[in-house]
Amino acid sequence: MLAHKSDNRIVVGPSEPVEPEERGLNSYTLTVLFTAIMGGLVFGLDIGTTAVLSMDYFRTAMEIPIMQPGAEDSIDVTNQLSLFAVLFHVSSLVGAPFAGQISDKYGRKLVIIIAATLFLAGAVWQSCAGLISQDFAWASILLGRVVGGFGNGFILTIMPVYASELSPAKYRGQTVTFFQLSITAGIFIMALANNFLDEFVWGWRLAFVLQAFPCALILILTLVVLPESPRYLLLVDKEESARVALNKLAKGCPNQTAIVDAEVSAAMEEIQRIKSVEEGTFLDLFRGEGYAPFLCGFMVALSQNVTGVNWFMNYATTIFDSLGYNKFAMDLVLKSLNMVATIAAIFVVEKGGRKFLTVWGTLSVIVIFSLVALVIVATGVDVFSTTGDSQTSSVQLFTMIMIFIFQIVFAISWGPLGWIVPGEVFPMRLRGKGMAMCVVANMLTNIALGDYGFQALKVATSLQFTVFILVVMNVVIVLTTVVFLQPETKGVSLEDMRHVFAYERGGSEQRGTMSQFFKKNWIQTLRILSFRGNDPKTEILLMENENIVSSI
Repeated sequence: MLAHKSDNRIVVGPSEPVEPEERGLNSYTLTVLFTAIMGGLVFGLDIGTTAVLSMDYFRTAMEIPIMQPGAEDSIDVTNQLSLFAVLFHVSSLVGAPFAGQISDKYGRKLVIIIAATLFLAGAVWQSCAGLISQDFAWASILLGRVVGGFGNGFILTIMPVYASELSPAKYRGQTVTFFQLSITAGIFIMALANNFLDEFVWGWRLAFVLQAFPCALILILTLVVLPESPRYLLLVDKEESARVALNKLAKGCPNQTAIVDAEVSAAMEEIQRIKSVEEGTFLDLFRGEGYAPFLCGFMVALSQNVTGVNWFMNYATTIFDSLGYNKFAMDLVLKSLNMVATIAAIFVVEKGGRKFLTVWGTLSVIVIFSLVALVIVATGVDVFSTTGDSQTSSVQLFTMIMIFIFQIVFAISWGPLGWIVPGEVFPMRLRGKGMAMCVVANMLTNIALGDYGFQALKVATSLQFTVFILVVMNVVIVLTTVVFLQPETKGVSLEDMRHVFAYERGGSEQRGTMSQFFKKNWIQTLRILSFRGNDPKTEILLMENENIVSSI
């Protein structure tokens, strides 16, 4: 039996590809990944902080009318409060491209340091709003949102990429799922805190102060513990530093030297390809090898918020209050379900597959909200009525339960996958810029739909009409994305991702056409719907094996 070496793999015979041993997890790797994952906690805490908008003491301090139980804010108040989230996400959108540019040119660590510093400054600024001048209180809050938003744009751009690059390939999906889990943990922690802080005059200030603690911890660990990304170090010709970092990450593995050599060799192969062309630009995302992964990553990131999740994350207290329930208690239930379901996602994301979860998750979201709209229309009740008759109460309860079910579905599927897929699909020379554009896409839908669109539509029309529009958008945008633009990437190394996305407009000798890309993804979807698996890792190995044998 003949053995051949290719791309640091040993291929035995014509059809028996064997992967080299991969590094596992040690205490140093766990510390590094913990720091990266903490970025999600910071973002989650900020999402949860949106609930301070419902606090009476906060509204009094900001001279905003206090919301009465069972009533809704006026359109003017809704528009004013929407600036709280909108400015934060606009700043994130603006900051993300700068983060991508800096990370590709000067390294990942610098971006993490800038991110933590900006977010820390924004949190402190907001907590002090109105202390100097009451007239400047609301403007001070908005200014703090802008500063913190820039930091958030840096965090969301770099943390998934950094976690993907430093985690062992077999744990990459679970690592980035932990990033999403930390977001849900932050949301949950704030839901608990808000339930307690609502009773105190300075409670809303303490809510902002909570954000400062993980920012400070990230800053300290980054300066003292975190290594630069080995892949970035290799890209800038610092192989010795890259090997030092990889040896720390691989410490304790039986074949440590061989594992480090294999990772360096695999990364250098991609770097040699990169250096044969010009340095990646944002324009390269729209052509050649960058186009297919850009379509996938950008649309997956954009679709995450089209599901409606941030409408409920931002306005859960308002929605539950309008439905006649205790706003902070039900918000705590929602955030609890979100966190528990995300924990479940850790165990299924690598087994089920990325595309499997997004396909079934999208179909479930469409069914859930279709049922909500149909029940409200069929019964003809006003779900925001305070009459308390049995039919209205039953529909209100049904609506709340379906919101809970949606949150569970989202947390298992789109919650982690909205960050995992964009963080892993781009080639190395475009990874920072590609992820930056994905953050832009995510923030665009966050602003347009989560911060303002869905809630403003509900206030202007009705819940059932808003939910109907949500269903249509999920069918047209989200379902189209997962069916035609997203291939399965479970188990594929970052260096091998180029084989999964070996398609470009017009095609070439080395790459297929975009029509072939869409068709391949459609076929994978049909396999998922018929409960058959997709294994891209095996397909790549067998394809390379056939190429080697045919060349002998």
